[in-house]
Amino acid sequence: MVGQAIRYLLVGYGDQSNNPQREVYDIVGDNVFPNVLPQNYGLPAIVYTITNITPSNIKSLRALGNSIDIEIDVIADSYAQMAKISNLIINNLHRYINSYNSNDSDSIGYDNPLYTGTPPAHGRYGNYAPACTGPIQYVAGLQIVDLFFQNSFESFDDVLENYRNTINFKLTYINDIANWGADFYLKLDDLNLMATTSSGGNPLYDQPISINDGVNYIWSPCVYSDSDNVEYLTATLSLNNEYAVFNDATGTSNTNRPILKESSLNPPKFNKLNYLEFGSSKFLTPVNSSLGFNRTYKELTFFCVITLPDSHAAEKGASILFKDSATSLPAGGIGVQSDIIGSDVFYKFFFTAKEDDGAGGESEKSGTLLSVQSSTGTNPDLRFAEPVFFAFNISRTSTTKLEGFTDLVTSSYRTKNWAGTNLRFNTFEATASTTWSEYFMNFGTIHSNRTSYDTNGAGTINLNDELHIYDLVLVPKKIPFGSAEYNEIKNNILEKHKLSNTYKPN
Repeated sequence: MVGQAIRYLLVGYGDQSNNPQREVYDIVGDNVFPNVLPQNYGLPAIVYTITNITPSNIKSLRALGNSIDIEIDVIADSYAQMAKISNLIINNLHRYINSYNSNDSDSIGYDNPLYTGTPPAHGRYGNYAPACTGPIQYVAGLQIVDLFFQNSFESFDDVLENYRNTINFKLTYINDIANWGADFYLKLDDLNLMATTSSGGNPLYDQPISINDGVNYIWSPCVYSDSDNVEYLTATLSLNNEYAVFNDATGTSNTNRPILKESSLNPPKFNKLNYLEFGSSKFLTPVNSSLGFNRTYKELTFFCVITLPDSHAAEKGASILFKDSATSLPAGGIGVQSDIIGSDVFYKFFFTAKEDDGAGGESEKSGTLLSVQSSTGTNPDLRFAEPVFFAFNISRTSTTKLEGFTDLVTSSYRTKNWAGTNLRFNTFEATASTTWSEYFMNFGTIHSNRTSYDTNGAGTINLNDELHIYDLVLVPKKIPFGSAEYNEIKNNILEKHKLSNTYKPN
């Protein structure tokens, strides 16, 4: 990701007329390489090398970061050309401001589909780019805090007869979940990643927003992956490193939008963090309405921190990722549900995946990921009305079987496994009546407005009850539970929510 970001810092998005780095690209073209200049490539060219990575505390943002030294070699046949490219790079990168992602209506980074003026809405790096005019500059999914020119050194190669300028920069970026290859990540502490409707102006939406504002747009700081675990059903809808963005498709009527809230659950038990309050029937859809159904997964790992208000008081069901009632296309889904049986309350996490319907098409079938029980005598303090961490991974292990692991941390979690064993993680297995699709999961919305949904195997449930989302991360691969990568993401989330003090790993 860092290397990808450096490349686009240097030459931007090709020959697009609104490319801020167009002057460099017009001279160098695609001759930009990591570490070494390949043989048989013409000049001029740029070679970049990361020479040092050191941890960095970013006090102003209360964030952990990395500072890296970047060595950029500009190589050309003439001194004049080398000098010109070098000056352009220094001027463009020193104290970098990402004009790709500006929310200014006169800039190119704000991709509002309702904005029809000049510049055009598409055709540049990072389509649907995050709205960032704050302290963080988003480039290729990298969250840049600062970028400074340090020094340069010119030389001449007597053997190859070319001129070289070695330019050194210091780059500091946020070290968080976005760097682990997630497809999307709801980063609710950055108010520049959300937009609310305004009474006027152009573009139609304003950011940054404030606490208690309605969220009409929400961007992910992550760039969509082109992983082999992802397939596009329609080639024309394939992505070119776009940022995920969801919106309220009703526009200024604000019919579907959630509200950005600040948690009232204060330390020492929980951190005071932002969350999205999805009221009944509130949901967000991908800006490209077809994109959620077009992008399908054959394996994934999912993380969330959610609350289901009043889950212990009445029967509740709410989706996290699903689809709206107006869409008939088959879809995958992830949800949470409470079910009261006598004096016992059962909390269930479930999924919905696509299977062959036996007639040349696809249907939806649901399965249980995890079910836990609360009663007067069992886990009396377990409540989904307080933040709950849940994660699962999933893959198709045969044509009729989906398998994976689940992980649950609640405010009352200690050392036990909710399945009643001493295992660290729960396993689950789901079988299809015919055949699970190879790419069995896709997502149409965040939350849902479906009041009655036939799960084709798990009964009819309601998906539109109130749901609060604190964190939501989707990685397009099956991360082994207990691995260093999994633990890094999990611990990052638990520490953020002060949930790490509520459990002890087995």
